[in-house]
Amino acid sequence: MKKINLNITKAAQNKLLNLISKIVDYEPIVTIFWSEEGVGTKLANDGSEVSKVITPCWNVGFHDSQKVPGEWVIEISGIKFVFDQGLISRKLHNKTLDVKNDNFYILY
Repeated sequence: MKKINLNITKAAQNKLLNLISKIVDYEPIVTIFWSEEGVGTKLANDGSEVSKVITPCWNVGFHDSQKVPGEWVIEISGIKFVFDQGLISRKLHNKTLDVKNDNFYILY
């Protein structure tokens, strides 16, 4: 698996750390994944889950660290990440994760 160089704004880092602090059932590892369409679940700031319709876009989610091979995990800005969509994940290389209107998005 090739290393992905992803930049993270301070706002995105703070939001990720806030969401991670609310996950108590497992040790979370952040993943950024491409979704074509469907219905997904978003973790709200209060820790509750909110369902939303997903149009083609990048999304942020979490894996249980016990279910991810250690050699797949990389640390970016002090946060553990895994990129597990192969060539699709490579599209994140040299991009930036940011937050706008309380939503994550990728700057190209």
